[in-house]
Amino acid sequence: MRALFILFVFCFGLVKANAQVELVLQRSLQYEAHAADLSPNDRYLAMASDKHNESTILIYDLKQNMILRRLLGHTKDIDDVVFCSDHRLLSCSEDGTVKLWDIPSGEVIHSLTTQRESEHLAVSSDGQTAFAAKYNFIYQLDLSRGTVTKTFSSQGLQRDITVSPSA
Repeated sequence: MRALFILFVFCFGLVKANAQVELVLQRSLQYEAHAADLSPNDRYLAMASDKHNESTILIYDLKQNMILRRLLGHTKDIDDVVFCSDHRLLSCSEDGTVKLWDIPSGEVIHSLTTQRESEHLAVSSDGQTAFAAKYNFIYQLDLSRGTVTKTFSSQGLQRDITVSPSA
């Protein structure tokens, strides 16, 4: 359902079934959104934006109908964002970093540098392990330690990455 919602957000720009989400999305059209994710509790919407060449993650509080936080720290375009929990967010950027954010404080918990930039993210169901991918590289990340634990390479191109719910 979350993936369908996000797909709907990017394809149509607004959701008529929910007036709060519709208003937030109408306001967000002033930004160039590169990626978005909905928190597990459906309260927050994270959108990666590059307004005026400033790489920003906007956290919308859908219950309060307002921007809760602007997360700054990436130096190039942000390619993906994914919630690890209701209060933690993972982002990857063309600057070659993957950042784990604490949403209530707006602070970076961990900043990991990969050999190559990442475009796609996936997080395990327990929120402790994540994967970042681009082209023929996949990085396994330990989010509790803030380290890259493994690097996988393949001959095929990685267009997206998903972690099984039972993993």
